[in-house]
Amino acid sequence: VDDPAKVTSVAGRTRAVSKLHAGMVEAHGTELSPVELTSDTHDAAAKCGLMRIELGPQRVSFSGQDEIVLTYQGNEIHAPLVRYTAPEKASGQRVGTLLAAGNGWLKAIPGTGNAQHPFEVRWTDDMQMRRVENRPVLSVRGRPRLTMAGGRLWANELELVLRERALDGSENDLLPADVVPERMIATGDVDIQSAELSGKVNQLTIDVRYLPSGLVLGSASGAGSPAGNSSLLGGGAAAGRSYNIDGETLAVEMVVREGRTAIRSLDVRGDLLFREEAVGGATQPLIVRGKELSIRKADSPAAEISLKGQPAAITAQGMSIQAVEMLVNRGTSGALINSPGQLQIPMNRDLAGNPLAQAEPLEITWQGGMNLENDRVTFQGDVVARTSAGQLNTNRLVAVLSQAIRFDGATQRDQIQLAQIECWEGIAAQFVQRDAVGTTGVHKMFLESISANQLTGVVAGVGPGWLESVHLSTSEPKPAPFADVVPDANFTPVAAARPEQRLRFLRIEFNRGVEGNLLEQKGRRMALLGNVHAVYGPVDAWEQKLPTIPQGSLGPDTIYIESQRLQVAQSPNARLQPPLPGNSSRLSAVELIAEENVVIEGLSGKQGTFVARAHRAKFDQQKSKFVLEGDGVRPAVLSREKYPGGPRDEQSFNSLEYYQGTDEWKATGVGRGQINGLNFSMPTK
Repeated sequence: VDDPAKVTSVAGRTRAVSKLHAGMVEAHGTELSPVELTSDTHDAAAKCGLMRIELGPQRVSFSGQDEIVLTYQGNEIHAPLVRYTAPEKASGQRVGTLLAAGNGWLKAIPGTGNAQHPFEVRWTDDMQMRRVENRPVLSVRGRPRLTMAGGRLWANELELVLRERALDGSENDLLPADVVPERMIATGDVDIQSAELSGKVNQLTIDVRYLPSGLVLGSASGAGSPAGNSSLLGGGAAAGRSYNIDGETLAVEMVVREGRTAIRSLDVRGDLLFREEAVGGATQPLIVRGKELSIRKADSPAAEISLKGQPAAITAQGMSIQAVEMLVNRGTSGALINSPGQLQIPMNRDLAGNPLAQAEPLEITWQGGMNLENDRVTFQGDVVARTSAGQLNTNRLVAVLSQAIRFDGATQRDQIQLAQIECWEGIAAQFVQRDAVGTTGVHKMFLESISANQLTGVVAGVGPGWLESVHLSTSEPKPAPFADVVPDANFTPVAAARPEQRLRFLRIEFNRGVEGNLLEQKGRRMALLGNVHAVYGPVDAWEQKLPTIPQGSLGPDTIYIESQRLQVAQSPNARLQPPLPGNSSRLSAVELIAEENVVIEGLSGKQGTFVARAHRAKFDQQKSKFVLEGDGVRPAVLSREKYPGGPRDEQSFNSLEYYQGTDEWKATGVGRGQINGLNFSMPTK
């Protein structure tokens, strides 16, 4: 076209002007009379101080001294300056580039199906939409705040990589809107508050995967969440679970299927705290602490948790595990640790089977590794189990729990309790009993293996081994009970009211094993098996010991026992006594029952020594009484000497009752013997 300025004729000028097109349109307004633009066809409106439309690059700018207001189909944007450049028609792009400069905010509706869940973004610096590798990227600077469906997110900077739906309609069923978020990166003092996810990190990354229909996702139970879930991160609240996460960085992978969202994986780094529980906190939470946390398959029952720390810790159903590194599988109720660690579990009974006044933790440490399979935990390598009453040491320990562990903080479950404990490859144990005044007993044990059921009280073990006990005991028939004691009471009158007691020492050596029951209501007892040697008598100090085989002169009120089976139980008379406050295991005498090739030695009152031989013998320390029985072929035999090498009295009957303290005896059945050198044979009743 010729330059119109060089055309001289009127007709020529007219033809030239008619070929010109508008390149830019500007509209100026004032504070009192701003520029207003409305389009009923597109449901759009604008109010600003200056509007500039550049038709060539398809760019439109709105500015104002304070802020401008743009609306489009329910969406709003407020800022001092907004500049938008539309994409070229042949580009296949859904959105162009955008600049919103200055303090402003945006309210948008993701799609027609989610009109009830708009989101809002506020900022103090600017918001920009640009193209990076042909993808739209939205950047917000100036402490942006993102609000969506009951959730808020704050950060110093926010960046969203967006995905545009294909123009050919092939992704209409896959993507819920024309433009959807595919990746979000929030950096700088990130603060998240929502029903399903809350926490504080320095960087948050969220990747969103849009999957075709077919597999139902959205809850740990595999059931789909309600349609239209578009909360801040989605999945949690719909599935009834909430997450609280603190750390340095948080990376989240989400899946969206048929408009439903679910968190599939989580990665947390830094000094982290992870907490999962039912929305509203109605369950015992799953709590994780450490340095690195990875959760895979978080949207399924088979969630896998990898945790590292110095140490890391995980708490579920009242049980706590600590280790440098651990792997946990929610679906199989499994956990694997190949390093030293510690586990704590609540107990209602101590390791000796005594009921506790209140539950306390059992602490188990190990140096090798730990493996959890449902309700069975195996510990390897220098294992130590501790309570306030004592500890046991072994090389391999198995703890059977009252139920399978579920590493799930959103499902209501009872607190875990210890049901059974098993020790292998050698066990050494020591326990201390106390009452309101002080220590009442110290018990030690060593053998090859043992199992103790906390629910049934059944105990079984394999020897060789030994059992040792130093405890306060009285032989008074009816010791007076303590008065009530409170923690700040003066214990002097309580101690003064205690019946006179002495320390007694019991040691039993055996080579085959142990069996018994530790529940008091079932008659607490322990039987030692196989070539048993035992000593029971008074000592003057907690540290003093007595040999199991007599050496020199016998001590007063001391007995030595040999047999193939020896049962230790509480004296029947002592079981009738009321319990002492602060100690459910009473300070009482014991009952010993020996079987098979029984030999018992001791002092016979003030009349020298005695030796008893029987098939079965029972000793009640409360009465200082022996009951000796034969086996029907061989009788029970009682021999007494006033001094070594002196005259010997010997009686043999089917059964004998012998009172050690008074040196009295009575017999039943046919017997024979020698008293003061006179032989006799007689029947008795």
